[in-house]
Amino acid sequence: MSPHKVATLSPTKSHALAETLAETRSPLKRPTLPPMSAPEGWNIEPSTFLSQDDWDDCNSEGHVVARCYGLEGGRSVMEDHNGFTTIFESGDKLYLWARLNNEVYEMKARNLRDLIVAMSEPGGEGIRMQPLAPLDYVPC
Repeated sequence: MSPHKVATLSPTKSHALAETLAETRSPLKRPTLPPMSAPEGWNIEPSTFLSQDDWDDCNSEGHVVARCYGLEGGRSVMEDHNGFTTIFESGDKLYLWARLNNEVYEMKARNLRDLIVAMSEPGGEGIRMQPLAPLDYVPC
């Protein structure tokens, strides 16, 4: 006989132990994030955007501008109250489209929530952008 004994649980005792452990464990709780609210002067509700039609199909203005800067088509995710500036998503990045001069800037934020937090900081100091150069040839 071996000097080492191995303890075994009968199926009934094993089941009772599992139930006891399940009762004492706290359920995994994921932190819930508060609903996003737009920074002052901005709107994040796409159904109310003034420029809704600019992203309807591949030939609409938003998609054409995106292609002019070498980006895939996108979707609008935030717009200023006047409709002069649109933040859109293309691929996994965010871009600002300054509609008055048709300039596009890459927003240095991981996602819309991070961008909103940065925009909400006093003076918007948390916002980082890089201007994009338009292509010489616009692919169709």
